Amino acid sequence: ASGQIDLGLIYAPAEHPAVTVHPLFETQLVCVMSPDHPLARRAAIRPEDLHKEPIITNVRNEPIHDLLGAAFGKIDLDRQVMIGTNSTITACSLVMKGSGVAIVEPMGVREIFPTAVQKPFLPAVSVTTRIVQARHVAPSRITRAFLDVLKATVAQHLEKGRD
Repeated sequence: ASGQIDLGLIYAPAEHPAVTVHPLFETQLVCVMSPDHPLARRAAIRPEDLHKEPIITNVRNEPIHDLLGAAFGKIDLDRQVMIGTNSTITACSLVMKGSGVAIVEPMGVREIFPTAVQKPFLPAVSVTTRIVQARHVAPSRITRAFLDVLKATVAQHLEKGRD
C-alpha cells in the first residue's frame, strides 16, 4: 500500500483502498512427499490418511491454514501439524529430508523438487493466487514486463494442465 514494493503475489483476499488486486489463477492444495513415502502410491490423500503422519503446512495465521482446517473437519489439524512454515520451498525441502508430508499450494514444486511426489488432497481446497500492487504508484516498465511474462507462463502451464 505504501508503494515501497512493486508487486506481491498473495493467496489471501486483500481488501485495502490503497491497493489493487488481480486474480492470477486458482489451484488446489496438494500433498507432497518423498518418493519412498508409504502414501506415495495412493491416488489421493485424505485427512484420515495423515492420522499418524507429521504434517508440514502453513503457519496458523495464514489463510491457507484456515481453509485446510475446514477440510480436516472433526480431525484437529493443529494437533497434527508438526512443522509450520510460510514457505512452500521450506515445506518441500523438509519433506525431501524425511520430515513428514507437506500440504501446500503446488506452484513451482515440480520445477524445484522434480523427484517429489504430489498427490491431490481431498476434499479439494482451492486457493487463488493474486497480484497486489499499490494503487497510487504506476508500475515501472520492468514490473509491466515481469507481469507479462508471469501471466504468459501461468497461461502456458494452465493450458498444459499443470500448476
